[in-house]
Amino acid sequence: MSAFFKKYFFTRQMITTFVVCLSLAFLFHSCRDIYDPGIAVDKKYLVVEGLITDEEGPHRVRLSRTNAFGEPYRFDPVTYADVRITDSRDNETRLTENIAGYYFTPSGFSGQPEETYTLHIETEDGSVYRSDPQQLMAPVNIDTIYAEFATQRFFFESEVSGELLQREVDGVNVLMDVSCSDGQYPRFRFKTSMLLQYTNMLGIDLFEFCWYKRDITETLQSDIGTDVTTSVSRRTRFAFFPLTTTNMRYLGFPTVDSDTSFITYTHPRALMPAIYTLNDEAYNFHRARNQQLNDEGSLFDPIAPQLPCNIVNVHDPDEVVIGFFEASSLKRTTMNVKPRAHTGIIEIDFLNCMHHVPSSGCSFMEFPDWWI
Repeated sequence: MSAFFKKYFFTRQMITTFVVCLSLAFLFHSCRDIYDPGIAVDKKYLVVEGLITDEEGPHRVRLSRTNAFGEPYRFDPVTYADVRITDSRDNETRLTENIAGYYFTPSGFSGQPEETYTLHIETEDGSVYRSDPQQLMAPVNIDTIYAEFATQRFFFESEVSGELLQREVDGVNVLMDVSCSDGQYPRFRFKTSMLLQYTNMLGIDLFEFCWYKRDITETLQSDIGTDVTTSVSRRTRFAFFPLTTTNMRYLGFPTVDSDTSFITYTHPRALMPAIYTLNDEAYNFHRARNQQLNDEGSLFDPIAPQLPCNIVNVHDPDEVVIGFFEASSLKRTTMNVKPRAHTGIIEIDFLNCMHHVPSSGCSFMEFPDWWI
């Protein structure tokens, strides 16, 4: 085939392809149907957030309404509701609204393992809601706690350019193996706080002993047990912390004091995990919540469904209600994790419970009673 015919052949082929594509474009355009999902943008749904444990109360139930679609978030409390909790023996506990939208049990109230609890709500407009009965499971056993040197990636916004940057931070992973006494699969979630201490020199022979305590759970990929298909859940990571003081900012700890002086956090590295034992329904709720939080918005992420809810309008079961009422046993522990990077050894000393320590503070010229 001559060069002329080659050029002519490919030119005709390109024109034909273009005409076919253009025709298909018009065809698809003319057949397009606009999908209207019919979102109720002004609808405000009831949101229920409730938790009771086997610790003495007060325990809290929070009632609010969702914001209208497109509005900035603000807490919209549901006030003057009648809120009560019943157990399987028809004992009833009424909750008191001490803060708008926040309802509290009496301070002496505590859930009992193996007992079943139901939340009842009647709002000011007469709507009646009820939770599914929730069994409070016996607490899991914390078999082993151990630590390993590790690296974690953190993202932060540049103070200069405003760009999102990332950094690999050397630190320590703290893990636990958990089991159930009855041989059941351990289902649990955790919430971990960390306490750091430092000393301020105010003058010659004048000191104050200060501390910060922060919830560091959100820096982890998950807050539920990672292996629940066997009788022992192994290697659940419940904490990570950096080795150096400057990198503690990635956990939310300030690195500069109010007078702009640099804070050097002295040891200890005190960790305070709280482990909540879950029934099957609560575990499925928290597993779905973790999945949604960890989705990266990529093309292949599963479509995020509505989180499971165990609250229903008694007289209108089709009403959308958001939230969950949870009954869980609770186990707490406190430890001082001491990494020795130069030897590759990490020591763990278990301490008396320190969950009562305030989130921050300073003590002038004398140590607090709990000081490590």
